[in-house]
Amino acid sequence: MNEIFDISVFEDDKILGWNFQNDDKFPEATLKYDLGHSVFSSIYSAVAISKSTNPTHFPKPPYIPEIKSISLNYTAEVIFNDENFNEDVCDLFNIAPFGNEKVKTKDFEIKDVDQDDELLIGIDHLDQSSVLSLYFRLGEANNQQREVNKYNYPEWCYLDGNSWKPFDAGNISDSTNHFTGSGIVCLNIPSGAFPTHTIMPDGKVWLKLVFKKDSDLFPVLEKVETQVVEASFVNQNNELSHLEKGVPAGTISKPKIPIQGIKSVTQPYPSYDGRGIEDRKTFYTRVSERLHHKGRAWNIWDYERLILEQFPELFKVKCIPNTKPDGSSSPGNVLIVLIPDCRVLPQRKKYQPVASLSLINDVGSFIRSCCSPFVNVHVINPEYEQIKVECGVKYSKECSDGADYNKLLNDDLKTFLAPWTSDSDHFDFNRTLSKAQIIYFMEKRPYVDYIGDIKVTMDDIPVKFHDTIQAGKINGIITTSDEHTITNIN
Repeated sequence: MNEIFDISVFEDDKILGWNFQNDDKFPEATLKYDLGHSVFSSIYSAVAISKSTNPTHFPKPPYIPEIKSISLNYTAEVIFNDENFNEDVCDLFNIAPFGNEKVKTKDFEIKDVDQDDELLIGIDHLDQSSVLSLYFRLGEANNQQREVNKYNYPEWCYLDGNSWKPFDAGNISDSTNHFTGSGIVCLNIPSGAFPTHTIMPDGKVWLKLVFKKDSDLFPVLEKVETQVVEASFVNQNNELSHLEKGVPAGTISKPKIPIQGIKSVTQPYPSYDGRGIEDRKTFYTRVSERLHHKGRAWNIWDYERLILEQFPELFKVKCIPNTKPDGSSSPGNVLIVLIPDCRVLPQRKKYQPVASLSLINDVGSFIRSCCSPFVNVHVINPEYEQIKVECGVKYSKECSDGADYNKLLNDDLKTFLAPWTSDSDHFDFNRTLSKAQIIYFMEKRPYVDYIGDIKVTMDDIPVKFHDTIQAGKINGIITTSDEHTITNIN
């Protein structure tokens, strides 16, 4: 076997290395030039003899380079033919990311990867012919400019020996709506998933969720839980206040009647899909709205009331007629912007609450069944435009610890700019502010003496004193930055 190395040695962005061939010897790299080392001794001697009376003009030693980085390209070549190939002596392997696969014949092809992305899951201690239940906690969507449809649905596969095989549709129960929202996936594990394998670490049952295209469209995966079941509330003259806000996480810790084989029970997340008891006022409101729209969406008011009635986890809905998602005017299109109720749907980014991709799809499917088939409905999340404040603050005399009050003012300012974090009723698409209002709010804090120089920006664009701060996009909402810069004035 001949091995050919191509080495490049870089020093101060200059290539000093050279190519060489390794014929069963140690590799060597030589410089393209010797920088004067070969002639230095003779030149130095000549100068020393001629300039012995003036030693200040002796030549300096030649420059000795130091290697800054080395890159190595390696090429190995083996030529087989019918005369020298022996399957009993020569082994060929396909190298995979987490293992390898021995090829039984010389006639093989390099396997191509045709998927966009994939999620690998290895399961220990799984009995054969068992059903595996997995709960996927998913966050908000990454990209909302395209739709999830039958052409980019992810596919579940299992590792059979060294081959990935898709699950039959009858062996999958999926409440995540094709991985667009949190839910449970139940998989009937085939017997073929248990043989040994070499392309993945052995001793586990390996599952794979394949995203063949548009993987950036799907939500962020936050956590995976195993051995999951869904419990439903059955009213047995219970106290019902929890139906509106849900049962907090960690409330359920054990079954009422012990179940043999179950060691412990945990409730990692709050309950969902509850609806509070309908009082007299709510009843009359619902009936009045029903008589008005009759279950059909004809105008803006109808769209918004129908969606809010069907999906109690939403706090507000904004319907914009004759508009596409990019904000352009287009008759026949209806743009619907969703605001989730933070009290019902916990948010990873509380200052920028958004609906899940699954909820967006459910709202779209529902409202399309209520409106004209000639209407193009687009359901999206709002776009948040962040306000950031940078200022100096002089605190009252009794407020000695500036660091603590910097944090307190920071938190108060974030609540003022994003009021839904403390009260969902203050979610307003058309909210406007001014720099003067922000200064007034800060100066009215009981621990603040006065505000020094202040700079306000929205999405990194400076705001002048008399400018009106409002969202510039048709589905925009102004919100607070994650942190504000506040310094003490001594």
